Amino acid sequence: MENHDYPIPGRVYSARAGSIDSIPDSGLKPVSIHRLIRNTEKPHAYKLYQYEETFRKKPNQINAEKVKEYTKLLTLATIEEISQHDIIFCTTAMATNKRLIEGTKNRIFQCIIDEAGMCTEPECIATIIATKAEQVVLIGDHKQLQPVILCQSTAKLGLDKSLFQRYSDRSVQLKDQYRMRHVFCHVEGEEVTLPVSTEEGNEMSRSNKKEIEQIMKIFTHLVKKEKIFGDHKKKKVCIVNIMSQYNAQCSAIREALGALILRDIDLTNTSVITVVGSQGGQWDYVIFSLVRSLPQYRIEPHPTLGWCTQNLGFITNEHQINVALTRAKKGLFIIGNRHLLECDRVWRQLINMYASQGSVVEADDFPRPIPKPNK
Repeated sequence: MENHDYPIPGRVYSARAGSIDSIPDSGLKPVSIHRLIRNTEKPHAYKLYQYEETFRKKPNQINAEKVKEYTKLLTLATIEEISQHDIIFCTTAMATNKRLIEGTKNRIFQCIIDEAGMCTEPECIATIIATKAEQVVLIGDHKQLQPVILCQSTAKLGLDKSLFQRYSDRSVQLKDQYRMRHVFCHVEGEEVTLPVSTEEGNEMSRSNKKEIEQIMKIFTHLVKKEKIFGDHKKKKVCIVNIMSQYNAQCSAIREALGALILRDIDLTNTSVITVVGSQGGQWDYVIFSLVRSLPQYRIEPHPTLGWCTQNLGFITNEHQINVALTRAKKGLFIIGNRHLLECDRVWRQLINMYASQGSVVEADDFPRPIPKPNK
């Protein structure tokens, strides 16, 4: 965020295209250090402003000495600002930053690492050492998303095991899920695969048009019939998330939702995010699209592990399933091909449990129209 708002001349920043899941929260702007030090009442704000105006308007006057002076002033202003605060939020990467270490020197009593199950062991250890905290609290769920390790060799050597997971046998665990009601909606659609990487998703990312139609049907019902957002007389605070494990599906869902604006449906409190991007979030209602589908005659009666890997992909990843099933507070709608999913042990057990509770429905029968009251 800081590099985007106030780039330092001569510095080379990553040119990677950011995904919608990684866009900084605009609500954090007022409390971000790089903005606080530039508030007009701050001692170094005017000097920083002068440097930045020179960089912007007179690029020909930029030299290494000026940039060095600017970064030195920036460091001083940041350290002074940090030293005035008792509670600091930052990433594990920023916890080892020289400015943060100087600004909090010998002042940190407690270090809380949230989503610790997603942090690599070195990330956590470096944070603990850098902060020199007297008390360390790890919060997370090693059964949800694991650390993202791009090098498979290091993953096999154990880098994909978080510090949280290593000490999970000593943890205090929450065992009950006090959240949502759930519905599994059976849809036999046709999955479409992207042949090349595009803005919609990477190569081999998938979408399912029939599932999107069912999503729109459920979402419209929630808004128009159940009035989850209220009506013209009284608005309700309610947030909805539609998720999938495939970027191509998410992109197609956003496009379909765009058409609903023309039907006077307000999408302000509605988001479409991948399962990975949903980690740590919660919504009143969640609609989860599984995408993968095969006609029944192509589904093996006794599928092998290799067959399941090829035809189900990472929708059988137990860590991602755990994330997806625990994001909703009031209602969870799962849309997928029951016959294909039952080839996987976890999904089979889950669907059987839902069926025993009367929560498995056919797409044509759901959502049911609300009966009109008798006159």
